[in-house]
Amino acid sequence: MPDDLREWLLALGYGDLNEEISFRKEWFAAIESGQLKGSARFAQDLLGNFYAFDASGRIYFLSRSEPAFSIISESFSGFVEELVRRDYKLVDWVASLATRPYEWQSQ
Repeated sequence: MPDDLREWLLALGYGDLNEEISFRKEWFAAIESGQLKGSARFAQDLLGNFYAFDASGRIYFLSRSEPAFSIISESFSGFVEELVRRDYKLVDWVASLATRPYEWQSQ
């Protein structure tokens, strides 16, 4: 887990942020296949999209409606800073991302 995400959870705990993104224990899960194998999910937005981090601390968006993903930030703290800058409009932000197909079946 990236240090900045760990510090966030220790300071604030689980919960929702502006009804846009949810941090819950049950969202944390290892990703066992595809391009992000070895990474882990940590949050879900109000549309059911997931957010994950990799070993380097990058933050990824994982689409619920199609097998697609995109890097959204180089760090969790950068993710939060951009979310604040965008007035917590996460759904609008991710709608503007260029995504790539996610290959869930690949090992």
